[in-house]
Amino acid sequence: MRSLPLPHALRPLLNAPCPSCLAVILVYFRVMNPLQSLRQRYLQLVDELSPSARAAYDAVTRQELLPKGYYLCRQGFVCRTVATLQSGSARIFHLKPEGRSGTTDVTTAFFFPGDFVTSFQSFYLQVPSQSAIQLLEESAVTLLDYTALQSLRTTYPEIDQIDRLSNDYYTMWLEQRIFSLQFHTAAERYADLLRNEPYLVQKVPLSYIASYLGITLETLSRIRARID
Repeated sequence: MRSLPLPHALRPLLNAPCPSCLAVILVYFRVMNPLQSLRQRYLQLVDELSPSARAAYDAVTRQELLPKGYYLCRQGFVCRTVATLQSGSARIFHLKPEGRSGTTDVTTAFFFPGDFVTSFQSFYLQVPSQSAIQLLEESAVTLLDYTALQSLRTTYPEIDQIDRLSNDYYTMWLEQRIFSLQFHTAAERYADLLRNEPYLVQKVPLSYIASYLGITLETLSRIRARID
């Protein structure tokens, strides 16, 4: 999952020497792009952690470099850790029951550096996951287990606030995704992806992108041919 980038039309304002230009950008983040605004607030809170909270967090997390194909969570098992991607990428997908037609799995989300990666329902309720999370390339991650996070949330209100913001972000992102799948055409969904998540096309196999968009690879190929 990734927040929406600043539109190309607004990027020249970043270097413009006028307070009103900055105001336009801030309004965009706050009104036109609530996901981006929420993400910026999340990153700000992480940067502003008190020394004691930071030390407590560092004491219970671990840094690992994991290979491509590694499963951060397996379908049918309880997801006991949450990962923050420092580098690399991952996808979350659901394996179809045997005998179902079409592809063997359905990709529902992608993760990139800075993203908070877990199966939210499984992790927060400690129930078996309906999906699996797999690294798409060698990735550096920071891992935190469920018990340690709950202890941090109880002891440090600022960490509790960060955790709540991550859940708010996921809820808003999921609402937007459901709306897109329900009401946008296949071509519109691909156009939205190119506009809002263009890095996916360079980083992710087309078969995963087609699954993520809810279309076949053949349909994606036809849409790409028309656009190109």
